[in-house]
Amino acid sequence: MQLTGERFTNATAILGNDLATLPDFPAEIRAPAGSLAGVSAFQIHFSDEDILTPGDQPNVLVAMNPLSVRH
Repeated sequence: MQLTGERFTNATAILGNDLATLPDFPAEIRAPAGSLAGVSAFQIHFSDEDILTPGDQPNVLVAMNPLSVRH
């Protein structure tokens, strides 16, 4: 997921868009209480206008497996 997010970020930047990213790496030893163990996520907010925050709600969600949707 991290590699996919990085490649999408690079492609978006090459096209001249403004962007903000927030990678989320899974816990290697033990997941925090109440979270799902082993779920990797990558949030990217991009626009042709200035980005001032990473955003609250997604316009598009791409899930690589069913467990990711619950995260």
